[in-house]
Amino acid sequence: MDPKSLPGVVVLIATAADGEIVERAEMEYDQYYSGSTPLIDSNRHRQALGVRNIQGKVVDSSGTIQQTFENVYDRDGAYVRSRIQHADGTVCEDGSLDERT
Repeated sequence: MDPKSLPGVVVLIATAADGEIVERAEMEYDQYYSGSTPLIDSNRHRQALGVRNIQGKVVDSSGTIQQTFENVYDRDGAYVRSRIQHADGTVCEDGSLDERT
């Protein structure tokens, strides 16, 4: 993903197990945080597309990248783990290290 994006935009790139991009979404910052993002909020949507990985970039209204992240999902679209890197360099990781296949 580009290091610079439009201000107030969230970019999501969803890939299948083989690395093929199955969906790319750009939305306004507020829309992302309102809980109306099927790629993030719907196991059923991810399962239907075969999503196993989502890479995201969250850019605030000043154009600063607040965070980049990678979420991993199992074949049923259920969350397995994530890695988030914040603007200050802090990295947070959670979830299982044992991904179901």
